[in-house]
Amino acid sequence: FVFTGSTNDMPLMQLRISSKNNLQHAYQLLDRKLKRPLELIDGVSKVELHGIQKDEIAIQLKSERIAAHNIDVNALNATLHKHNFSKFAGRINDGDKKLRVKPLGEFESIDDYKNLIVGPNNLRLSDIADVSYTQPILDHGRHLDQSYAIGLVIQRESASNLVDVANRVVAKITEIEESADFDGITLFVMDNQAEGITSSISDITKSGLIGFILSIMVLFYFLRNIAITLIVALAVPFSLCITLAAMYFIGLTLNVLSMMG
Repeated sequence: FVFTGSTNDMPLMQLRISSKNNLQHAYQLLDRKLKRPLELIDGVSKVELHGIQKDEIAIQLKSERIAAHNIDVNALNATLHKHNFSKFAGRINDGDKKLRVKPLGEFESIDDYKNLIVGPNNLRLSDIADVSYTQPILDHGRHLDQSYAIGLVIQRESASNLVDVANRVVAKITEIEESADFDGITLFVMDNQAEGITSSISDITKSGLIGFILSIMVLFYFLRNIAITLIVALAVPFSLCITLAAMYFIGLTLNVLSMMG
């Protein structure tokens, strides 16, 4: 794939979720206890799970039963669509309250499918078909330590502070991993953009301090005047402060490229 974009389009963090137990049917747990709590964090734009999907309901028609009851398959398909719907019907204003109107037409369990009337004499769907939960066929996968794993990709809002958001996400992941629901499940942080930023800032700080000390020593060795030495030595951090202030008011962000410059 070839695409155009910027570093802001890259995921903030990538994780692998692994367990000694089978995670193929753990979608509901990961969605409710991991994905949604992370989405609520201030600065997080999107959270995606890869390598796992919701269980599907498979309806396998019995040909002999279809023929015996003279069922039109196209009409049966239309009946299923008609009885399982979700629509927004508008709003009702009641004083200071705004109420959303939504007709309840969605199936809530597999039994709703099985008990659906599809023909005369109270003919039910379960009479002409096998209805069961099944796993969708995956066309890709994730692995950790040569074992099946689930991928988690976290993206941040473009205007948010990368390091602050990453710290909040890591704290939440640690809290979730220690909960009873995730007993035996490992959350491995595979890629964290914030680590590169903080590491670069740390390297620049150390290099700046070393350079500042060495410059004072060299200048004093030649000038032999502490006042002139300090004036010259302070020129670099003073100009750096002016540059950072100008970047702040212009609206430029402090990232790896701007720090290198």
